[in-house]
Amino acid sequence: MHGNVMDAMTQAIEQSNTVVICMSEQYRKSNYCRAEAQYAFQRERKIVPILLQKQYKPDGW
Repeated sequence: MHGNVMDAMTQAIEQSNTVVICMSEQYRKSNYCRAEAQYAFQRERKIVPILLQKQYKPDGW
């Protein structure tokens, strides 16, 4: 299953010009989400961050 998830994320980013990141504490803690965001950045995709939690302040990564 893990490979399928990563393959799907990779394919989706490759076929996109823009990636929307719905940021939350759970998103930040997810290794899959981190890999997805880093891959989108490496592929120089436009990234649109959306904060899903009122009090959440992005940190880390």
